[in-house]
Amino acid sequence: MLDKTDTSSLSTKDQGFEIIYEAVHGSQAFGLDGPDSDLDIKGIIIGPADWYHGFAEAPEQLVLNKDHTLYDIRKFFRLAIEANPTALEMLWAPDSCVRVCTPAAEKLLAARKKFLSLRVADSFGKYALSQLKRIKTHRRWLLKPPTSQPQRKQFDLPAKPLISG
Repeated sequence: MLDKTDTSSLSTKDQGFEIIYEAVHGSQAFGLDGPDSDLDIKGIIIGPADWYHGFAEAPEQLVLNKDHTLYDIRKFFRLAIEANPTALEMLWAPDSCVRVCTPAAEKLLAARKKFLSLRVADSFGKYALSQLKRIKTHRRWLLKPPTSQPQRKQFDLPAKPLISG
């Protein structure tokens, strides 16, 4: 069984993939963590040859637990090209947060500016707006909490479930 916190056991050939880059991500990476903050870790992996040559479907990401995700290198490149905030944050993680950085990852980091485009403004803008919407919804709920349980009718659902368990 894989140790979910120590990734040194993951980078063996026995596991079938190699971690080429891994860094602490999120609030702890930028000094915004509090006493209840979790430790978010993101990484990039290169899988065995049959992930890339053959008919077997390879995983796009491995979620070791809710705070530890490893992206297949192809998935990571798609995210970075699309200016995904998570992928770009990984590329600009402070050096003190980097846990694994192979020579291949060093080349990727050296070229990280090539992932910046006009899409970044759009991507980060949409992300910021979604966060503001969450805050607004949460604030409304805090100021005026619901007085009763939600009813199926509120969500345009039939009175009784169509499929019973």
